[in-house]
Amino acid sequence: MSNSGKATAPRTELEAEALEARREAEAHARQQEVVVRLGLSAIRANGVQPVLEEAVRAAVDTLGVGFAKVLELEPGGERLLLRAGLGWKEGLVGSAQVPVGETQGGYALQAEEPIVVEDLAAEDRIPRPRLLTDHGVVSGMTVLIRTKEGPWGVLGVHSDTRRTFTRNDVNFLQALANVLTAVLDRQAIERRLQHSQAELALKVAEERLRRSERLASLGTLAAGIAHEINNPVNTILMTSESALMALEAGRDGDRLREDLSIVVQEAERCGVMVQKVLEFVRDRRPERKPDDVNEVVRSAMTMAQKTLGDLPADVGAELAAGLPPVSLNRAEVEQALIHLIRNAAESGRGEAVQVTVRTGTSGDRVLVAIEDTGQGVPVEVRDQIFDPFFTTRREKGGTGLGLSLAHSIVTDHGGTIDLESEPGRGSTFLIELPAVAGTA
Repeated sequence: MSNSGKATAPRTELEAEALEARREAEAHARQQEVVVRLGLSAIRANGVQPVLEEAVRAAVDTLGVGFAKVLELEPGGERLLLRAGLGWKEGLVGSAQVPVGETQGGYALQAEEPIVVEDLAAEDRIPRPRLLTDHGVVSGMTVLIRTKEGPWGVLGVHSDTRRTFTRNDVNFLQALANVLTAVLDRQAIERRLQHSQAELALKVAEERLRRSERLASLGTLAAGIAHEINNPVNTILMTSESALMALEAGRDGDRLREDLSIVVQEAERCGVMVQKVLEFVRDRRPERKPDDVNEVVRSAMTMAQKTLGDLPADVGAELAAGLPPVSLNRAEVEQALIHLIRNAAESGRGEAVQVTVRTGTSGDRVLVAIEDTGQGVPVEVRDQIFDPFFTTRREKGGTGLGLSLAHSIVTDHGGTIDLESEPGRGSTFLIELPAVAGTA
């Protein structure tokens, strides 16, 4: 009898242990299946919120608890928002905020590890948060949701009866949190991609605008260019005729040498004009190289004045001597200045306006100021003045891209452009460009 009793007890204990192990294995398998389902659902989900809500439902159903929550860390890191949850009083989800230092979630954020509380009343590591005590919570566990950008928040479950959470339970909850992390990281990547696509689309639009405006400006400049080239061509023609007459009359070589010198000078003058026009309309961008800002300003003013037509504007310059060189793409900076000069000329809204372009230095920066005596820019729109497609002259054909393009060109050269304006008393656009190192 005694031998038989001794043999039976171990078998009963072994059977109990085997049964418990089988239950744990089955529970673990169910938990893994839930995690997989949540992952597949996350792939199909449109946005983060549906996945957060499905995660708390999965936690409640699988672990058999009364409460689950996702707390998101608010900007500033002082409070946590109840972003999703089950079991809480009506109206709390989406609005309730708890201080980071007064919640189990905040402690998990600081510890950066899972926090398991078996008896909240006996817990001495953290204060008892009101959100939990108001709902009679006794036990709970919380895990961290950490994205590539840093801690995002926490996922937690709670019970209003005493509950012991196993290592498998903790791992399951962390696995759910990891799915949420993946969704949040994907959303951040999509957001950055959309931003990059928007920037690329804007750059493409700006490039098309640059190209079309160069071609459009060429048509406007045609008459002025013809006039500019016609003068030296006439001089070349008359001087050449004079040289021929001198040869036929057998005059001395000094007169002939003087006539030929004039012909060469005027021909070079024509070549310079043609080269500037080609640079202005050329589709490819020349490389940047050190250049004299005063020369760029003079060239831009010449071209801008030919586009003003009948605008009642007087454009002048006050250029400081001895400016250090600036590494720039001349065609692009000229285009930016043409936009700004034309914008200043139009600021009179039909009335005469004085436009003055000034240059100078400030430390290692070269300054270009475009001042006008126009109507000024209203205070309420100054923050939008460089935004693409924003214009106060749409009824007059304005596209809202001129100032945006100028801003883009200046910042692309490592510079800044700012506006100072007083309604009724004119405006000043101030450009600062970095001088070539060691020349300031």
